[in-house]
Amino acid sequence: MTIARKVADLPKWKPWPQVLCLPPMPLPMHGIAPRVVLGGQWWDAVRFAAYRSTNFHCISCSTRRGSTDWCRWLEGHEVYDIDYLMGRMTYQQTVPLCQRCHKFIHFGYARVMMEEGIITFDEWNAIQDHGQRLITKYKLQKADMQRWSAEWRDWRLVIGDQEYPPLFASLDEYQETYGKKHNLT
Repeated sequence: MTIARKVADLPKWKPWPQVLCLPPMPLPMHGIAPRVVLGGQWWDAVRFAAYRSTNFHCISCSTRRGSTDWCRWLEGHEVYDIDYLMGRMTYQQTVPLCQRCHKFIHFGYARVMMEEGIITFDEWNAIQDHGQRLITKYKLQKADMQRWSAEWRDWRLVIGDQEYPPLFASLDEYQETYGKKHNLT
């Protein structure tokens, strides 16, 4: 089978810029994710399947892997259904994102990267401009930071019928590990 035929046989996919506006991960769930609890082999299989599902395009902005200097590769991003009242973060799927869309979603982490010199201020601005252009283009609204009602210790990551507790026992323990500047997703 030729490469052109293989590409023609790929299922059609639709961009999903709304992923930029999903609610942020609650602090009790930082550090715990399907890739952590299910391991690297599971994570590699799932994220590579996600990349193939969009023919190696970012699901948010549709940029093809390797087509720009800021999309040399794709990154897997886990999507969750979050119940702030009950303290449940249920894994739904993994989607492929370019680095800019992924860092836009993880605003707080990207800000820390900029503050620590891992990315430049110009790159920080490019990330923010990229995300804001998509939000404007598709008339989207970024989710507000949610306050949770569930106690820290009651939060769980749910994958299928398995539940996993927070990695950290409390906000104090979280802040001892990451520092206070890491309080945003």
